[in-house]
Parts: sequence; C-alpha cells; structure tokens
Amino acid sequence: MQPLVSIALCTYNGEKFLREQLDTLVYQTYPNLEIIAVDDCSKDSTLTILKEYEKQFPFLKVYQNEINLGFVKNFEKAISLCVGDFVALSDQDDIWSLSKISILENKIGGNILIYHDSELIDSTGEPIGRKISDKFNMFSGSDARKLLFFNCLSGHAMLFKKALLPQIIPFHTLLLHDWWIAYIAANVGNIEYVPDCLIKFRQHINSQTDFNNFKKQQKKKYILSNWLQACKLLTLNRYPDFVVKLANLYRQHDDSWFMPELVKFIFQNRLVLLALQKKSSTSKLNYIYKMIWGNKWRQQIYKR
Repeated sequence: MQPLVSIALCTYNGEKFLREQLDTLVYQTYPNLEIIAVDDCSKDSTLTILKEYEKQFPFLKVYQNEINLGFVKNFEKAISLCVGDFVALSDQDDIWSLSKISILENKIGGNILIYHDSELIDSTGEPIGRKISDKFNMFSGSDARKLLFFNCLSGHAMLFKKALLPQIIPFHTLLLHDWWIAYIAANVGNIEYVPDCLIKFRQHINSQTDFNNFKKQQKKKYILSNWLQACKLLTLNRYPDFVVKLANLYRQHDDSWFMPELVKFIFQNRLVLLALQKKSSTSKLNYIYKMIWGNKWRQQIYKR
C-alpha cells in the first residue's frame, strides 16, 4: 500500500466555491488519502456541505471549532489532526488537478517538502493569464536565506513529510504560516520545486480601500520586522549569524532617520536576499535604496 497522504482543509463561510474544491479533493487519483476538514465557526452552509460529503466519502473527517480560531490557528489545528506520512494544505476555493497528490508524492523522494506552480484565476474561475512563477524566481534547495525577504511557496502548493510537524508547530499568529513552513523546511531539509501548474488559484478582489500608500508600506515593514525577529529566534537556523545581523539591523528602522548599514548589508548579500525577485537589476537596486530611509524620516515626510 502507498503511504497515507493527509489533506488539511480549512473552511470559513466558504459555501460559494466549496463544492468545486471538494470535488477536486475527493476524486484525487492517489489511492490512499485522508481529508481533515476543520470549519472555523462558519455562519453559512459550509458545515452542511462538509457533512454531506463526509457521509459519502468515509476518508473525509469533519471537525468544527467551538470558537473562531482565525486563519492561521485553524490551519495549525487541521495539521495537528493529520496522521498521514505526508501532509498537503488546501484552501476552500481553489481547483486542484486530480493528479496533484499522485505527482507530488511520486516526486518528493528525499526532500522534506515539495511544491508546484499555480495558475491564477479570477473570482469567477476564468484564467487571468498568469502563474505564480511569473512573479517569482521559484525556490529550490536549502539556502533559507533566500526566504528571509520573500516567499514563493504558497501553502496550497505544498506537500511535506510528517517529520516536519514538530518543527513548525505551533504557528505564530502574526506570521504567515506557509512562509514559516517553507523557511523551517529549508533549514532542516531540502525543498524541491515542480514547475507544473497543479492548482487553479482563485484571486478575489481586495475590498480594503482605506489604506493609503504610506500605511501599506508601514504594514509591510511591520510584518517583515516581526518575521525577521521570529527567524532570528529560531534555533534551527543554518546561518544563525547572518539572520541575527539582518534582523538586528532591520529592527533599528523604527527609531532611525537613515539606515546605511542595513543598505550596505543587503547590497553585499543581494544575490541571496533578492534571489526570488523576478525583476531587473535596476529594480532590485531601487528596492535596496528605499531601505535607507528610517521610520523617523518617513513620519516627518508624511506629516507635511
């Protein structure tokens, strides 16, 4: 018998696209599956749909939270309930290739984690004409430094070995769980990329219109600052001195006018830190240059 593969599916008010997603999960060509679905207190018919499929497909197990845990902690719970030799993550509104699990399980080999490319579709399911690999140079290998500034590994595209679970859980609520999984996997093992598009990844229109450019930039810097501090504290780092220096330099941003030492460090290590950016050399230099301005300077500019 082939190894058991667990699919961790998280839902919340997902009735609109859930049936389409579930059909591509339960009819996977891989013969030995369990699907762990955890609903985070949906207020629509999501749970009813899940229970309907549970009756028809005994390898689908449905759980409902007593309180709303939020996106990250709900995935943590779903993953914790998985017992398979391998774990895959699923959102509630994408469309999987029916051979996705078979392809990934066949190719994972000695890698701790494997992932694939994704085709982007709009909210109606129509192709946008882009892939994730159009935006990023996709990561392979074990140099986790390449994942300190950017991440190209989406949770829905991953298959990883159960042995990774003790290293990644618990998830930090302020961090993106798929970025965290990828970063730890690169530190403890090897990651392999499969260039096939095995998912149609649904994109929704962002309804948040009240953020001006300054607030967007501040939010990005806040997330990156928290991210780097978390990476710095990780005892599994392959390059601990490198990560500590970068995190400490970046942390000074909030209380500084200018950050020449940070810019110097990023420039000297640009081939690693900006490896995933699929941009011209000029664009990358511009990205580095923008790092020179500390938060104090930005606050003065935007007060005017």
